[in-house]
Amino acid sequence: MVPGNYRITTKVMVSILFGLSAFILNFHAINFAQFVEFKASILLGLLFPLLISLAWGWRFGLLSALAGGCQSMWWLWRTDGYGVFYAVPVFTLWILWHGIWADYRKNKGPAVKWYHSMYVVELIFRIFSEAGFYTIFRWLVSFNPPPWNPDIIWNHVSYSWIHFVVIKHLVTAYILMLIAHVLLNIGPFRKFFMMPHKPGQKSTTFVVSAFLLLGIFLWIIDSVVVHYAFSQSTDSLLTAITSNISPRDLFVRNLFLLVCLVSGLLVSRFLAERHAANQKIRELNRDLELRVHQRTVQLEETNKELEDFVYSVSHDLRAPLRSISGFAEIINRRHKSFLNEEGQHYFDNIVKAGRQMGDLIDDLLKFSRLGRKAITSENVSLDDVFKTAIKTLSDEIQKTDGRINLPEQIPDIQGDVTLTTHIFINLLENALKYHQPNLPPVINVSFEMKNQDVVVSVADNGIGIAPEYHEKIFNIFQRLHSQEDYPGTGIGLASVKKAAHIMGGRVWVESEPGKGSVFKIRFLTATTAQTGKAGIRLNIDD
Repeated sequence: MVPGNYRITTKVMVSILFGLSAFILNFHAINFAQFVEFKASILLGLLFPLLISLAWGWRFGLLSALAGGCQSMWWLWRTDGYGVFYAVPVFTLWILWHGIWADYRKNKGPAVKWYHSMYVVELIFRIFSEAGFYTIFRWLVSFNPPPWNPDIIWNHVSYSWIHFVVIKHLVTAYILMLIAHVLLNIGPFRKFFMMPHKPGQKSTTFVVSAFLLLGIFLWIIDSVVVHYAFSQSTDSLLTAITSNISPRDLFVRNLFLLVCLVSGLLVSRFLAERHAANQKIRELNRDLELRVHQRTVQLEETNKELEDFVYSVSHDLRAPLRSISGFAEIINRRHKSFLNEEGQHYFDNIVKAGRQMGDLIDDLLKFSRLGRKAITSENVSLDDVFKTAIKTLSDEIQKTDGRINLPEQIPDIQGDVTLTTHIFINLLENALKYHQPNLPPVINVSFEMKNQDVVVSVADNGIGIAPEYHEKIFNIFQRLHSQEDYPGTGIGLASVKKAAHIMGGRVWVESEPGKGSVFKIRFLTATTAQTGKAGIRLNIDD
């Protein structure tokens, strides 16, 4: 037998068993409240076909109702005479009505609206069904006595009795729906009815159970207080709690249970909605992380393609540029004297442009190699890095009569030696290049510890940078000055930013025109190293 047929067979058997159980249980009505002329009771057996209808739809609900869940009323209310032909079928229609709407809500899924809930559609059913009691039921009763029971002589129904019945039907219907709603939100019941797992199901079970226990506790407390403080009865406490209860006390204690049940349902609903919201947030976060990962991969692939393109183009341009430069040198040595002054000026511009092109290609190759080289993360001594940078820039330091001041303590960082050296050679070289006229460059290096990071500052007394260019200067080919004033390719700071990013760091600048610049780089810190010099000055005499 296939699983689908097995499930249908199981549902049919359970529906019939529930209907038969409800048939027997309806003969033991539960009194909810007692009044002078009327008694309000609940046929708890109606809960069984209602559960089937809400869980599995109208077909199985109707089967359970016809199997006995809504048929015991033919015996219970036989004293209504002809009126029973309206009063009893209404309950079967009630089960059918909620089963149809349960199927509708299941098919609509998330698109279901609030006015599709069973509490709202119940009002529609009540309007028409109770209107039938005011009209059809009273009309049928007027034909009494029926031939099958001539002892039934009443043939008139007062409006006060109809009013009470309508209110009783409305209250008991909502109580039964509330109980069914609670049960179908509890984990074991959902598993029994083969319903899908619901978010926050465990918390719903716990909350509803706790509030029901609270209602029972209040029932017992009220019984104890009434028995010992106000009751004149000689009955035992157990009898006072369970059976011998006055109509007023019965109403109050049932109200306790009802309020606790509603409170538990509202709290569990709130928890379920919060759980669903948290689940939605987690799904959105996972989706966002996936999109970020995909976009990161795409960007990495794009950057890799761009780096390969730049490397390829730069490498391929070197050969023809080498030829141009070579032929230009030959012409310069052998034939420059044959050119007039204007021709020599144009030729000098060609040679100068070739050299600039060569420098640009070299810088492009260095920039592209930053992303192609394998990176080694290790402890890097900034003391050794600055010594290497100062040695590399010794000619420029002598030429500008510059001074580089290092702190007495320089921490080690976590990074790559080659990239770190590249960063500080570029920053120191720029600080030496962009100095103010007739003012020797002075460069102060300092550091600051921030949590697990170290921020190294390279401050100069140069020409400064306007605030609107603080971000742009780190873009490739971004230059603020002409080649005549300050020669360069516009790649240096872009390569500094790229090198810092590769090592997981960051670089930025703080500067104003005419007040110098402070370039700051954030690295991961390692151990602190000691260096013995407070300042280094390299002149021709050094």
